[in-house]
Amino acid sequence: MRDNALLSVEKPKGIFLLPCFDEYLVGYKDRSAAVAAKFTQQIFGASNGIFASVLLINGKVEGTWKRSFYKNEVIIEIKPFKKLMQTEKAEILKVAKQYSNFTAMNLKLHY
Repeated sequence: MRDNALLSVEKPKGIFLLPCFDEYLVGYKDRSAAVAAKFTQQIFGASNGIFASVLLINGKVEGTWKRSFYKNEVIIEIKPFKKLMQTEKAEILKVAKQYSNFTAMNLKLHY
């Protein structure tokens, strides 16, 4: 007999900027629990096997992001799949600031 607690997987709460090839998506053939089918092309669309970096909100992929560097700045561009709430934008800003602190560069955040 199976333990139902083992079958239930809790989705991560919060907002994360996951890099391409993060285990959250790469480790599974069926990614439907994390990514709506209509967005798979935007994430996995390149025929060369490159995945986009993803914006994860409460366990669901809700957009993509990319970063670039210019002089002493890290520029983070968010491409959400939905209209973001102000609370989500505030949390994205916090996470982006953590990334800029890690790189020891000033942050420019674009949507």
